Amino acid sequence: MYITSVVKCAPPDNRPNNEEIRTCVNNWFRYELIRVMPRAIIALGHIAFLGIKLVLGIRAEFRHGGYIDFNGVRIFMSYHPSPRNTNTGRLRIEDLVSILRMAMEHAGC
Repeated sequence: MYITSVVKCAPPDNRPNNEEIRTCVNNWFRYELIRVMPRAIIALGHIAFLGIKLVLGIRAEFRHGGYIDFNGVRIFMSYHPSPRNTNTGRLRIEDLVSILRMAMEHAGC
């Protein structure tokens, strides 16, 4: 199991702009994926999914609970587990656990 972040810095208001996302993806995240070679990726939130799309060069829409397959890697999508999403019920813990289990099963963990 390997956990990382697409954006490696804490931007103002904790919300990176597109330039910051591109900089982090091109300077760090791309090389992490090459070195780790994951069988499954879980994008926790839209920003994570955007970074994954940028580094892999794929076109897809974010769908909570969904996944896409790309070059032997299955990319799972979930809302970010922030207090805003969990306290409002947008993301239920059961949903997140289900997505984590699906990724583990796919990766053979």
